[in-house]
Amino acid sequence: SDPIPNPAWTGQFGNNAGAVAIAPDVIITTRHQSGGVGTPVVIDGQSYKVHSELSSFAANIDLRVLKIVKPDNSPASLTPDQYALLYSGNANGQFTALVGWGASIGSALPASAGYNFNVHSPENAGPQLVGANIINGVGTVGSGPWAGTPIVGIDFDGSTGNGSLGGGNIAYEAHLGVGDSGGGWYVLDGGVWKLAALTHGIQDLTDATFGDQAQGVRLESYVSTINAIIPEPASIGVLALGALGLLTRRR
Repeated sequence: SDPIPNPAWTGQFGNNAGAVAIAPDVIITTRHQSGGVGTPVVIDGQSYKVHSELSSFAANIDLRVLKIVKPDNSPASLTPDQYALLYSGNANGQFTALVGWGASIGSALPASAGYNFNVHSPENAGPQLVGANIINGVGTVGSGPWAGTPIVGIDFDGSTGNGSLGGGNIAYEAHLGVGDSGGGWYVLDGGVWKLAALTHGIQDLTDATFGDQAQGVRLESYVSTINAIIPEPASIGVLALGALGLLTRRR
């Protein structure tokens, strides 16, 4: 298998989030960030814009599927290597590769407790970063406008503190940060990277302290619905991801 998911799949949405290409002219992202019809999108270095929303999820579900076109309104025509597949299994307990364009690693916190965010302007101005974690926790958002959205969880384990979700510190342990919303959480399925979740939220918007948690919108329950949304002939493979800023830490 490839060591990391294809960088082409995870693009930039507007000026504060990410999105994942899942068909020749379709992306998936979260709903909580700003943007809609006309919002600029960059996939694999090429510019597009949102043409329309294809999904009709309930208003409390932090997920949307969008059709994209080129800036001159001609059809988008991504090739199969430029978009990802959705993962329909249970991702709990699995190794995940987190991809995003948001905040990178900043200065160390006192007592080696973690790191400050290096926030970009705009928030998703890159560079694209990839990090690792273990998905440990499945549930739903309990309150607020996204109550009922299915989620999976990770925590940022480090030498001076581990999160309550478990999993322990692993090589290239990563957290998420400002600007990563809508970015992808990928898992391996038979040696193939597939999208399991999109970044939904993080515990702290100011820094990444060891033990902090992050949540991703769990796609498991929506794979058949999303596949049905994709216009022919692109109904064969679909991918989705989500997010806030991505922070990597190498051992």
